[in-house]
Amino acid sequence: MAKQRFKLANGYRVLSVWLAVIMLAVSSMGSARAEEELNVSASAEIVAKWEFANLKNDPGIFHAASGLSKDSATLIQEVGGSSRTGFTFDGSEKSIRYQGWDKGKGKKAWLGALSTKGLEQITVSSQLKSSSTGPRDFKLQISTDLAKWTDVVKGTLVLGTEYSSASSLNGIALPSSADDQERLYIRWVVNSDAKVSGSGSISDTGSSRIKDIVIQGVPKTNSSLKAPQLLNMTFNGGTKTSLAFAWYTPKEVTGTKLQVVEASEMGNGAFPEAKATTYTGSFDIIETFMVKGDRSSKKKRNSQAIRSRLII
Repeated sequence: MAKQRFKLANGYRVLSVWLAVIMLAVSSMGSARAEEELNVSASAEIVAKWEFANLKNDPGIFHAASGLSKDSATLIQEVGGSSRTGFTFDGSEKSIRYQGWDKGKGKKAWLGALSTKGLEQITVSSQLKSSSTGPRDFKLQISTDLAKWTDVVKGTLVLGTEYSSASSLNGIALPSSADDQERLYIRWVVNSDAKVSGSGSISDTGSSRIKDIVIQGVPKTNSSLKAPQLLNMTFNGGTKTSLAFAWYTPKEVTGTKLQVVEASEMGNGAFPEAKATTYTGSFDIIETFMVKGDRSSKKKRNSQAIRSRLII
């Protein structure tokens, strides 16, 4: 009996296993490591979407109409302790409006709050416009504590009296610090005291509108799913020169590599990748039993069977 050490790894962590091989001739093979390449084309999902409809009075707090986080997602006009004024709802364009933006640079904002737990690659879309005496400049910021705010790249907006590309966000990516948060705050904050038309400052009766607010995110991939399962190693062809490996992963994991080094190169349990020889395997998508419970329930799952052949 000769023991061979194989190391299975994905892009984030390494899993070590010991296998018994019945052939002394194979002991010279040394150590091997298999790598999975994750290629997840997960589509973005709506986290929160505000669709303003049938509003007769100012509710103060606007709840998201749909999305993964709709039950806890809210939007308000933040006016720094002042009373909100001049609320109106436009049913034809499904927008909401407030006045009271004067002296609001860095303080007055449209403020959204939601959870992004379990999500990454968060994006924001929205449309804004102002009256001629309303705020011209806004910028997008995020925070997790309402104290420290981070500017969003490409989040600067210049408003006019009509909706335009300069006053809209179309899937703007938030920083990675927005990912996987129990509570994330997003604000469209006044960025200057300039009004839309002419010189001078924002009027206390100047107004601004917002609509079509959509927050999206991609579900985080469970890294445990990347680890190869049900490893199988067999002799293939000449028993002294050839081994075949096969294992299973979820269908989102594509591509495989097998790396081999001499056993003498192993030290302190570390795999010397720089000295390894790399072999590329192939895969097929099949239905198979992935865990013990699948067999008892006779439930097969779509999974990839990744087969790799190593010639020594």
